[in-house]
Formats: sequence, C-alpha cells, structure tokens
Amino acid sequence: MLKSLTRKEHAPRWLILIIDLVISAFAMYFSLLLRFNFEVENIYFYKIHWILLFVLSVRLTIFFLTRSYAGIIRYTGTRDTERIFLLILGSNFIFAAANIFNYYLINSLYIIPFSVIAIDFFISIFLLTAFRLFVKMVYAEAENIFRPEKRIIIYGVDKNALSVRQLLARHENINYRVEAFIDPSGKATGKILGGVVVKPEQDLALIFKNYKIDEFVFSDIKIENKQEIIELCLEADVKVLTVPQIEKWINGELSFNQLREIKIEDLLERAAILLDTQQIIKYIAGKKVLITGAAGSIGRELVIQVASFAPQLIIAFDQAESPLYDLELELEEKLKFKNAEIVIGDITNYKRLENVFSTFSPEVILHAAAYKHVPMMENNPYEAIRTNVRGTKILPIWP
Repeated sequence: MLKSLTRKEHAPRWLILIIDLVISAFAMYFSLLLRFNFEVENIYFYKIHWILLFVLSVRLTIFFLTRSYAGIIRYTGTRDTERIFLLILGSNFIFAAANIFNYYLINSLYIIPFSVIAIDFFISIFLLTAFRLFVKMVYAEAENIFRPEKRIIIYGVDKNALSVRQLLARHENINYRVEAFIDPSGKATGKILGGVVVKPEQDLALIFKNYKIDEFVFSDIKIENKQEIIELCLEADVKVLTVPQIEKWINGELSFNQLREIKIEDLLERAAILLDTQQIIKYIAGKKVLITGAAGSIGRELVIQVASFAPQLIIAFDQAESPLYDLELELEEKLKFKNAEIVIGDITNYKRLENVFSTFSPEVILHAAAYKHVPMMENNPYEAIRTNVRGTKILPIWP
C-alpha cells in the first residue's frame, strides 16, 4: 500500500473536490455546535439541511471556478495556503451578504448567524490546510521508506546551512537524514534548527562514533580549523562535501550540481602544483626503476604511479612480505602490469643492495624506505637513525 503512494499518478481531481466539500460541511456543522454550546434543539438545527445545502452550493461554485482542487497536493506550499484563505474569505463574504439580503428584504432572519460564519472561517481554513499538509506528509514518508538513506551533518547554523538542508530534502532518489547542525561558535548549541538539534564542534568525534554518518557538508568552507575537521571525517570514513560562496549560486539558489566533494586545493594555502606528465614520461619510460619501501603507503603509491608511465622494469624493494605480495597481485590482476620484480630486503643491508644493483642495474631510484611516524620513532631512536640515515647514506653508492 505504501509503495503505491510513491507512484507518479495523482489522485483524481473529483476526489479532492468531494473531500473539500465534506470538510466544508463538517466545518459549518461544527461551528453551529460551538456557537450554540452543542444544544441541537436550537432553531438553526431544524433547518440544518438547508443551511448545508446553501453552504455547499456556494463552496462548490467557488471551488469549481477557481479550480482549487486541481493542484497536486503532495507539493502543497504557502501559495496553496494563501489560496485557501482567499477562497474561504470570499465564500464567507457571500454568506454574510446573503444574511443581510434575507434579513432586510425577505423575512428578518439570518440564514447563518454571523458568529457562526466567523467560527467557520477559521475552522475551514485550518481543516482544508491540514488535510493537504497531511497528504503531503504521508507521501513524503512513503517515498522515504523506499529511498536509500544517507545520514549527514551540516556544518553551520546560518541561512546557507538551512538552504543546504532544504536542497537535500528535495532529492528524488536519496533520503538525506540530517543528524545534526554543527555550531562553530557554540552560541546556538542545544537549540532546534529546522527540527534538528544544534551541537557543538567538540561533539563531532562522538557523533561519528554513535551514528553511521555518510556525509559531512560545509555550508561555508572558509573556516579556520577546516583541516582538523576534514582529517576527523577521513578517519571516520565520512565523505566531505562543500558548497560554493553564496554569490556563485544560480539565481540566488543552491543546486545539486554545485555540491561537490572537497578537493586538496581547498585545503592548501597556495595554488596546487601540477605535474609535467610529458617530462615524467621522458624520465621514466623504458627505464629500470628501483622503488625502495615499496610496501609502505608512499612507496606503494609510487609503484602504482610509475607503472602508468611505461617503465621497462619496476623493482619493488621492501622487507615486508605480505604487503609486497598484495602489491604484486594488484599490479598483475588490477593494473595488468607484468614488468615488475618483487624483492625482499633490508635497506640497511649493504650486501643485499649490492646484489640488487648487480642483478637489475636500475637507472632510476625512488627512495621511500623510511620510518615516518615521528612520535613512535622518538621512542626508538636507534632504529630510526639506522634505517632513515644509514639506509639513505648507503643507497647512492652504486651508479
């Protein structure tokens, strides 16, 4: 049943018209009950059928002429509420005019008491608007059930942040669930913004821990500690998005195409350095390249990058057996690169390096074998000096 609500077909217009008329009849009847303190013995209740017939005739005429029932209810907005206000105001003005006409020209009686007309005015507007908003809410919830969900955090509590939330709420294929707004100043902490709790920046790590956050959106990338926040997002495997400055929005509105993943250029305090690919090809292509520390994070990336520049041979040198094996599989199966030799050895072992150079005669050396975690190496200075200093010192001995 819920799935049927998400279909693109709209409810028949005649059905909306009937529901509006039923609401109008109920509003008038309930207004009479309120006016006369639920005493149905009053004279007006003896002619209630004529009163309702008159009310429905007027409302039907106005609804039909203005086609108030023709709108798509699931997209109800403020304009629809304004229209309902004007329609009810117009119809109740007719009720009042009919009262005056009947009182002074026919039988000195009011068709509907003026107090009832006033009460009906507010009840009708409330019920007709509530009906449309209820249908809109049901459609929205039904669509959310069958759309993949993404949990997000929005950094900021200004109008840009609200614009981001409203934009994501309109996404047709994904249900974006905002778990929190982050207030960098802390002044709005604990308050509710758009139905979502505002939390301090200090709670980010805790939020990442307690919720499976998929995306983090900066409503303004110009903040002082953006690098720290981005590093925290990367550690939690959270995708980081940013929006352009408001003056770059299209016609003053943000669009989905303007949301983008954050780039390294956004973090640099300078222009990005672009590599000269042609020069690298001239330097690498057709040559034997020795890459030390090939199993480490930097060395592994060097191996992958060098493989794309058509070297004659890559000698991947490291003392870590398992990571080297994984690298070998990646080169052969994923990159389809066959010209690689996996060599296990210690960068501080003079004899092993002598054997490598005499066997493969490398022409280019990319040295990445080193301990890189400074705090850990401060507690192990001997190994740090032995590898980082001695290994680097003995490597250039061979031509």
